Amino acid sequence: MNFLILFFFVPFAFVTSNSSWPWFVTFNFTKPEPFQTIMKVEDYNENTDRTTPPACIIATMNMSLIHGSSYENIPENALISGACYRMKQILILNWKSPGKRKQTLAFTFNMKENNNITLDSIDGLLDINGVPLRVYPFKRSLNLFETPFRYCYSCYDPKDIHLMSANKNVVILRFNMVIIETFRSNPFARSFTHLVWNCRYAWMIAYVPLVIGTFLAILVICMILSFVFRKNMGF
Repeated sequence: MNFLILFFFVPFAFVTSNSSWPWFVTFNFTKPEPFQTIMKVEDYNENTDRTTPPACIIATMNMSLIHGSSYENIPENALISGACYRMKQILILNWKSPGKRKQTLAFTFNMKENNNITLDSIDGLLDINGVPLRVYPFKRSLNLFETPFRYCYSCYDPKDIHLMSANKNVVILRFNMVIIETFRSNPFARSFTHLVWNCRYAWMIAYVPLVIGTFLAILVICMILSFVFRKNMGF
């Protein structure tokens, strides 16, 4: 059985030691069709009049596709495109390696009714051992990277997603060192938001409003009881 590991080191997805900021994935908010361009942060900083389309998605991550025993690197000039909509945002990677057909992966993020954001779908066309395969996840809705609106998702732990094809060949898409911000409330911001939803501690953060609300409720009850007690005691 052959093994294939495709390492994604695309410009948007990997911050090198020489980079102080991630690359921006920029799309035009005013047109149905995406404005497909990549812009380095140095150029973005010089854009003082904000004439350049804002970034609805910024991300830094490592990704690998695992299938067999050989591997190939995804070229750094992989084309990044996508689309920005009110309730859906799509990030698309296209690349072509020597001796292989054009390959693509599309990631669809949805805004839920509870204002949480999830990665719901991954699909694409991969060249596996010279055979073009349409891949998609086993589950209809992945519901991955769930993040509250206005937060960026952060997870340094590896996450494996099993993708299948028509002939049942399984490809494992492995995420690693992921930081991604979608549905950005400030699309002109030069970096990630300071509100970070960490995959290890998110459950603790999720309970913060409940803990604060419970504390305030107890405080109010104590104040009422204290007032009643003092009144009954004639203070």
